[in-house]
Amino acid sequence: MGSPSRRQFLGGWEPDPEEEIPSRPGEVWPPMRRVSLTPEVTVVLVLLLAFGVAVFRFQKCLEPAIHSNDLPRQIYYGQIAREKGLAEAGTPLGVHYPDLIEAGWHHKPYNYPPVFLTFFAGGTLLGTSLFFWKVLLTLMEGLNAILLGRLTRSWWLGLLYWATPSSIWWVSHEGQPDPLQNLLILGALLFTQQAVFARTGARVAAFLLLGLAIQVKLFAVLLLPCFLWRLREPGARALPLLALVASGLPSLVAQFHYPMLSCVLDTLSYNNFTVFGWRTLPHPMASFHFKAIFWTMQSAHYLAMLLCLVGVLWTRRWTEFLAPATLLLMLRFMAATRPWYPLVFPALAAPVGQGPPDSPLARRLRLALLVLWPLMDLYSLIHFPSPESHVLLNPFAPLILPR
Repeated sequence: MGSPSRRQFLGGWEPDPEEEIPSRPGEVWPPMRRVSLTPEVTVVLVLLLAFGVAVFRFQKCLEPAIHSNDLPRQIYYGQIAREKGLAEAGTPLGVHYPDLIEAGWHHKPYNYPPVFLTFFAGGTLLGTSLFFWKVLLTLMEGLNAILLGRLTRSWWLGLLYWATPSSIWWVSHEGQPDPLQNLLILGALLFTQQAVFARTGARVAAFLLLGLAIQVKLFAVLLLPCFLWRLREPGARALPLLALVASGLPSLVAQFHYPMLSCVLDTLSYNNFTVFGWRTLPHPMASFHFKAIFWTMQSAHYLAMLLCLVGVLWTRRWTEFLAPATLLLMLRFMAATRPWYPLVFPALAAPVGQGPPDSPLARRLRLALLVLWPLMDLYSLIHFPSPESHVLLNPFAPLILPR
């Protein structure tokens, strides 16, 4: 019997230990069998890599934001709503606090739905420094990664979410509060899994969380057709719909105090700026590095749209592909598109392949969409300062309203 060949354990191949290894020319090798990582090894590798990403994210939390100044605005409005009432959210910051030039859009009223405002009103009781909030939002992204890994049954996809450059830059460095939206969406999807969706409590929780997610940012409304379509399955229908209606109570209260709806819908008229438009092209004098990033992003967007179209035509699960496909089209057509808007894409693509009947093709398409997602926003690799962010704030200084 010849000496055994070197085994490859990272997804490679190894000979059957019960078979003899040929040692002379002309002998036939025995069949090879696939070797995969054991669950224990997978967990250890994922945890080690996740810890390395966490350290890197913490370092980014220590740095001042150079592109977005939305977080200071949210912190200030949270204090205003808590101390002076919801009615002040309809007044631009610059009216009563003209010195707060470090807050983005200080000349406009608060233009986010009320659950966002409630979140910051309560959170500012714990801390008002940018560092505190960036760490808090980073922890929420970690929880989102765990939820996505559980929904897709792949901790590697959860790690991909956690390590994506756009998430690291826009959340941990810039302090964009989008993780709250993803947390509510992924939490709602957790209750739509086939094993639990037949239960009345799970359906109520799913629709309640979806309703709250819509009142964080409106992108979550793209999932409403998918959730309503799932109600065709045996189980309660009236109570989940009632929970969806009841979840709109924060908007009703906010609308009673200030014109919340008109403030939110007026967002699109703020600035005609988009990085994903059909006619957006790199400047002819742009560097090769910038052009490579631009065309990689464009290719990822077009390929993702093609995958959504293939999914609709081949699997007939149009409600599951509707949300990610619509988001990709909205990024092209919206007049005010920011580079952090694709952060919600994994949450919108997570339901693909989740509902009955079982569809391996739909799950493979979901895997492809989630793998493409990190390539949809590579502007985070450029690190260019925005003209709007003309004030670099100390991450550790508390942001207190002037008296």
